[in-house]
Amino acid sequence: LRNYKDNALVLQDVDNVVTGIMRDPNLSVNFLKVVGFASPEGNTYNNNMLAENRAKAFVNYLARNYSINQRDIQVDWMGEDWDGLFTIVVGLSFADRDRVLDIIEFEPNVERRKSQLKTLSAGYTYQMLLRDYYPILRRSEYTIGYTSRAFSIDEAKELIWTKPHHLSVNEIFQVAGTYPRGSKEFKDALDIAVRTYPNDPIAQLNKAALEMENDE
Repeated sequence: LRNYKDNALVLQDVDNVVTGIMRDPNLSVNFLKVVGFASPEGNTYNNNMLAENRAKAFVNYLARNYSINQRDIQVDWMGEDWDGLFTIVVGLSFADRDRVLDIIEFEPNVERRKSQLKTLSAGYTYQMLLRDYYPILRRSEYTIGYTSRAFSIDEAKELIWTKPHHLSVNEIFQVAGTYPRGSKEFKDALDIAVRTYPNDPIAQLNKAALEMENDE
């Protein structure tokens, strides 16, 4: 529902991403996956259904707006997102923070987990989480897998500043290598490599080595 809360902004972002990828002649879409989640209050069975329906509703949206066959979209649902709640709470600071984390991590029974959260600080902590952070967990996530064609070094030197996700990490390194070591362009290229591929160990190592050199 585009008019519900901040859905208009979220769906506009979805439209920009999906349209940008599907209409780009340099990209070939390999797969599209949607996963639904629910917040962990109330009935667990109902929340699993909510996550399922949420995912399927988003699949319908994608199929309807982009003429995608629904059979080409992988759909899954994870039910109550306790992992997401744990990640949110880790980044917060409040009196019961550590107790909330212990309950989520070490209480295996979901119903007891919910009951224990409700007792903290006479219910204040649970109401705070329910009001301010549970809504974030009610969502669908989507992943688009695509293959980008190979680019010449001249093309890559243009794309790195506008569409770095089109380039492989090695192509970004090749662009960096065309600039003098230590130049602004060289440093910026390595920074782009890390931001585009944050889990790539070579990108992280190159950036760290450059920062150590600068410190010297």
